[in-house]
Amino acid sequence: LPMSHFAPNTRCVEPPCSEQVHLQLGGPGEMVVVFASAPSTNTVARVIFGEAGVPSSKLAVFGTTATYSQLVYWYAKHWNPDMGLPTLTPEQVAAIRTTTSWAADSKSGLHGGAWANVSVDQVLEEGDQ
Repeated sequence: LPMSHFAPNTRCVEPPCSEQVHLQLGGPGEMVVVFASAPSTNTVARVIFGEAGVPSSKLAVFGTTATYSQLVYWYAKHWNPDMGLPTLTPEQVAAIRTTTSWAADSKSGLHGGAWANVSVDQVLEEGDQ
């Protein structure tokens, strides 16, 4: 759905702010809250919580932020359609799909599941399929 279908969060400095909120069980007695916001907004990594209907029970916790992006599925027709000219060069496609700058732990060097170092040759091979 387009953003126009959702009520804007008027409490943030530059609406819209949090666009997705995910609650997960953590360890014993722990709840994990993850939310997604547009990188251009000034969303504070803060969650306010408390017992429903009891204003005096409200607490706030602060977390950390990270910015990343990932295209889950890549198809050559996205950038090189059957009709019309290509919209990106193979070099640009390789740069977009390469995630080495963010999908690895800088301290340990371990690669995350989204890690990829895509070459121009790979892009060209996949474009032939």
